[in-house]
Amino acid sequence: MAPSSSPSPSPSSLGKEDDGGGEDKEEEDRIELRDVHNDPKVREEEEEEEEEEEEEEDRIWTEMIYVFFSQLSEAARVVTSLTAGALAGAIAKTAIAPLDRTKIYFQVHPERNYRIQGAVKFLRMTYQNEGFLRLWRGNSATMFRIMPNAAISYMANEQYKRMLGVAAPLGAESV
Repeated sequence: MAPSSSPSPSPSSLGKEDDGGGEDKEEEDRIELRDVHNDPKVREEEEEEEEEEEEEEDRIWTEMIYVFFSQLSEAARVVTSLTAGALAGAIAKTAIAPLDRTKIYFQVHPERNYRIQGAVKFLRMTYQNEGFLRLWRGNSATMFRIMPNAAISYMANEQYKRMLGVAAPLGAESV
């Protein structure tokens, strides 16, 4: 076979038409791609695919957690429940500590009438005069009281649910 006499295309000419219409074709492709992405049906299909992927990922994580917790010993489950309860209690009380401080202020100053405006004013003045962290003044004493309480409450709740058989497995759907 004889080699073909047509010259091979140069790298710079690949993808371009000889008649100068290549730029028009590229523009049409860009417009078509933009139209596909703006098409509500295509967008809906993409969103459904993303939702299915997220559900699958959630299912996998749930199975991993279920396997992990099902392999824990009884002592490890108790420690895990205690830790989860203590952390949940600490986070919850720390989040509302400035409001708790405001409540205590109004309790020890009965001459002040409690109003929302007064509470906001107290929080603003505390922040301006004493600083941001002073809004959590006294929170450590609350932690010493709340963390053991929340830990024991949560652990007891989990243990009673397991003993009574009312705890749904981690992978089960709620009705």
